[in-house]
This record gives sequence, structure tokens and C-alpha cells, in this order.
Amino acid sequence: MEVDTNQVDALFAEWNREDSPGCALGVIQGGELIYARGYGSANLDLGVPLSPHSVLHVASVSKEFTAVATGILDRQGKLSLDDDIRKHVPEMPDLGHTITLRQLIHHTSGLRDQYGLFRLAGWRDEDVQTFDDVLDFAFRHRRLNFVPGAEYTYCNTSYTLLALTVERVSGQKYRDFVREQIFEPLGMTQSHFHDDVTEIVPNRASAYEKKEGGGFKVEDSNVSAVGAICLYTSVEDLAKWVRNFQTREVAGDVLDEAFTAGPLNDGTTQNYGFGLQIGCYRGLKTISHGGVDSGYRA
Repeated sequence: MEVDTNQVDALFAEWNREDSPGCALGVIQGGELIYARGYGSANLDLGVPLSPHSVLHVASVSKEFTAVATGILDRQGKLSLDDDIRKHVPEMPDLGHTITLRQLIHHTSGLRDQYGLFRLAGWRDEDVQTFDDVLDFAFRHRRLNFVPGAEYTYCNTSYTLLALTVERVSGQKYRDFVREQIFEPLGMTQSHFHDDVTEIVPNRASAYEKKEGGGFKVEDSNVSAVGAICLYTSVEDLAKWVRNFQTREVAGDVLDEAFTAGPLNDGTTQNYGFGLQIGCYRGLKTISHGGVDSGYRA
């Protein structure tokens, strides 16, 4: 079945202007990228159009790479997903319960979310938030929201701790491990984990927010805390990752578990796999995830 490109283009016609930020998209069928296009502008200052090779921050779409990277280390025998986080991150306080890496992956850890903690501490949205800043909050936990495994509550802190675990177990920087294990084998040459907000990124699209009274203002990301977010990538590169779901060229023995929702202590399942939402639409299984940071949406 061919894509009706006119029908797809009509969905984004409102934003397909030089004076508007827009969207880059790809349509994948049978493991192949059969349509890719950019709409609107990647940079309103310079009048650069968005394209399928524009690089954007995809925020929480990052989580599936962090979870799979942890799974790769599990398959290599370098850690177990049922390890206590304190085995790899002893700076975490003893909160009266074991918190496993698997519970971090499935958002059932009971830990408090890093962004809520930033706001409670009086941080402003425009403040730079680094990896070490998040870890400082994590290491100062005094209590949990619930017994680990008892509930599901989305928690970005869990994925920052997973990224730190990947670093310590692999002996590499997180961005280097993911590049070597996932991006390079798949030819994802436009992708990286952004661990320095001052780093220059070729082909990066700026993010924007609507201004009251009309027009737009710059709303770029100021976060360099990898793991939960901070993947910068393109439509073309993400298509290679989605294709890998079928070809299993990379982490093939991890993906079946990645596509399976994790259980709670009482045996019931929630709807979260390895950084992926597991759902159902018209009787068919769906696998998805979104991402939001500053003016970026994925």
C-alpha cells in the first residue's frame, strides 16, 4: 500500500511556512522508510527549512536506548537486571527496600522524579540542568513514594541512574557506549546523547514556543542529564532504529523483553516495557513513546 502523500502533507500544511517552526516526519512500512519530509523552518533566524536530516532533541524517546543499553550489559553478563541499584551506585541511600534495575526500567522504583525535585528546590525552567545536578538530588532521597514494585509512576530519575550504571559497568561514558553498541552498527551517524549544552550540533533544529499576541520565541533545551532524555537524532536515523525492531541487527536478544510490559509485585502488569509504552489499537499490539522538552516534541 502506497502512502497518500497529499493526505499526509495536508496534516502539516498550517505550519509549512518559512515563518513558522514545523515538523519532520517519516513513514515506515515493512521496515523501510517510504516517505520522509520536513515542514516549516528549522531556524527562524536564518530561514533554514526543516528536513528529514534535521537533528532534533527527542527527549523521552531517549529512554528506550537507555533501557536497551542496560539490557545489552545484562546479556553480556556484566550486570543483572535484578541487581540492587546500590550495587552499582552505592551513593544511593538505603531507603528500606531493594530497588532493582528492572524496576528502574519499568518505572516501578518508587523514586521521586528529578524534574519535580528541581521545581521544589526553586530551580527555574531556564536553569541548566546537568547529569551531576540530577544525581545530587537522587543521592539525597530520604523516602520513597511507594514500595518498589507496588505501583507504576513515570520517573525520569530512574533513567538517569540507569545511564550512570551503564557508565560504571561498561567503563565508558554513556554517550560513547550507546554510540558503539547501537548507533554505529545501525549507521545512525546523526545521533548522539547530548551531555554538554554548549556542544555545537550540525544540522540542529531550534525549538520554539508561541508568544502571546503572535509570533514565536526561542525555547531550546538546557538539559545535559543523559539517560532519561538528551538524545539528539533525525527522522532518517530513527527510521534505522525502528527498522532494527524487525531485523534485530543490534540487541536482538533484548528486544522481545523490551516489548513486554513489566509486572508489579501482585502479578498484574502495567503498560511499560523497556522505555516503551505497550498498548493495543483495534486488536493490534502497539509500541510507542513520546518526548517533550522545552519547545521540542517527539
